[in-house]
Amino acid sequence: MNLQKQTRRKQQQGVAMIMALLTLLLLAIIGLAFMTMTGTENSANKNYKDSQSAYFGSRAGLENVRALLWTNVALKNSVAALNMPNPAGDGMIYVLNPAGGEVIDPKSGQWVDDELCHEQFALLPTLTPAPIGAPCGATGTTSELMPSGSTYYTTTALTAADAGTTNPLPFKWVRITNKQNFMGFDAAGNPRKVTPADPNNGDQVCYALDGKEHAAPSCAAWNANPANLSNQANPVWLLTSLALTSTGSPRTTQMEVAYIPPIYAPGTITTQAPVNLVGSFSIQSDDFCTCTCTQKTVSGVTSTTCVTKASQVNTPPQACFNTPNTIFTGGSINQNGSSGGVISTLGSNVFTSSVQNVSPWPFDTNKMIETYKQSAQNASTTAPWKFGCSGTPNFTSQPAIYASCGTQTGQQFGTFPPNLLSNGDESGAQPISVYVPGSVKLTSDANGAGIIIVDGDLEINGGFNFYGLLLVRGRVSFTGGGSQAVNLYGAILAGEDVSASDVAATDKFGGSINFKYDRCALQQSAPPGPPKLLATHELSY
Repeated sequence: MNLQKQTRRKQQQGVAMIMALLTLLLLAIIGLAFMTMTGTENSANKNYKDSQSAYFGSRAGLENVRALLWTNVALKNSVAALNMPNPAGDGMIYVLNPAGGEVIDPKSGQWVDDELCHEQFALLPTLTPAPIGAPCGATGTTSELMPSGSTYYTTTALTAADAGTTNPLPFKWVRITNKQNFMGFDAAGNPRKVTPADPNNGDQVCYALDGKEHAAPSCAAWNANPANLSNQANPVWLLTSLALTSTGSPRTTQMEVAYIPPIYAPGTITTQAPVNLVGSFSIQSDDFCTCTCTQKTVSGVTSTTCVTKASQVNTPPQACFNTPNTIFTGGSINQNGSSGGVISTLGSNVFTSSVQNVSPWPFDTNKMIETYKQSAQNASTTAPWKFGCSGTPNFTSQPAIYASCGTQTGQQFGTFPPNLLSNGDESGAQPISVYVPGSVKLTSDANGAGIIIVDGDLEINGGFNFYGLLLVRGRVSFTGGGSQAVNLYGAILAGEDVSASDVAATDKFGGSINFKYDRCALQQSAPPGPPKLLATHELSY
């Protein structure tokens, strides 16, 4: 019996070692698998991180150039002068951002613009479309890109603080063009610019005051159309950014931006409700900025002649803009007493130079206020004003209920041109945008430049010098007093009635009320800051 046990023990010797070796082998395999998985995951994470760096670098390029379109006057002016992309070179700008020692060429190498052929600009017919879902040049066809000798674009160096260093943001260039109507391809892969269904194919896209994009042969042509006087527009700019990291990871993104247009009112006084004029006052509807006008009376008939003003704040000077009305109203004009100094090529007195009972009313004052107040300083809560407005408004009630911002004395809203009243020099204005969230009464030489947005009634008593636009939801009332004059260069746009009275007519005080249409002043009404972001997306193949 003992012999049998010994025999079994000898037969089982070494089994434990084999099991241990198998276990070690299994653990080694598992360890190697984990190491491989970890390495793969690290590699994937590194690729993802690199790709994300390229993506955010590309987005940074868009935001950087968007900011430069506000702060860099030279770039802004160059972009504002762009035509639609064309082989002549005045329709496209590349803003370059090289690292130290790099020479970036958007036509070749790793920095090539492999998106351009997909956009199918109508005036770049030499570009052959790449296959759908593939970058330009993907098939090796050089005609998918612009010929190397082409001058279809200009370049400018980035002015950001880190440009040209050894470690700048990884975007390499940002292309700036005007946006074209019907860009790219349709579902069948055909260039949309040749689709005959729409007469505006290939036209410029413009962003208007109504908050919509419109196609027109040019934004200048859109603005010149009398039907669009109350709905002016600015070009939509298409920004395309390429980022490339040090490991070669590329990402391309796009952004559409446009400046909110300034409001060019069609009359020095523009109001949906009636206008009441009392006493002696002066209203000039021919543009003070661009026109020099004289009046001549022959045999009792007064006529006005205007020529282009030689000395202007505009660069270059603009032609005389003599189409505004003295008053443009959806109601009637009521005049008590004499009106002095009405200057207009449209008529010799306040009635013949004005338009009454306009229907339908072309302005949505409420929507304009909602748009413009977004970028304005709130006078109720912001220094130096801090009006401390009170009450709960109800704009839909009849009559509307407005918050109250009280009576404010000697307030300044920006800087009125210092020499304007003495010699007509319009330079030196420092415009700002101010939002007053309720009814307010301004007294004792309030002044400024830019735009004052009043979400209620506006009453001005005593002196007032302002260069720009008064945008008012409710009523506007002006009263001169003493030696204090009311001088407005620009225009008034109100939702309710406007009253202007020289108190000398009733209270026997001296005073004067002078309203002068000024297109340059109205240009100051555009919201401050960079262009408005309309859309953004990533390009992928």
